[in-house]
Amino acid sequence: MAQVTLPAGIESISGRLGNVCFRTMKGSGRVYMSTLPAARKTALRPREIVNQNRFGKRAYIVGQLRLMGSTLSTKALWALVSQAL
Repeated sequence: MAQVTLPAGIESISGRLGNVCFRTMKGSGRVYMSTLPAARKTALRPREIVNQNRFGKRAYIVGQLRLMGSTLSTKALWALVSQAL
């Protein structure tokens, strides 16, 4: 990231302009500029899609169990759901 010196009259800048992203750091108030990463060029492989779907289903089930008031930890619920599916 490159540090940016703002011209007079501009107090702060943040957000995206094209493929350039401006960030203001909370602690120091300094403004940094960086380029956004290139978009993913390769398509997902079938196995990656299967794994993403499986993860999503497990995460949904664990979330529902937590909402229902399960006393087990999230880690324990995840292990239980992983064994069941």
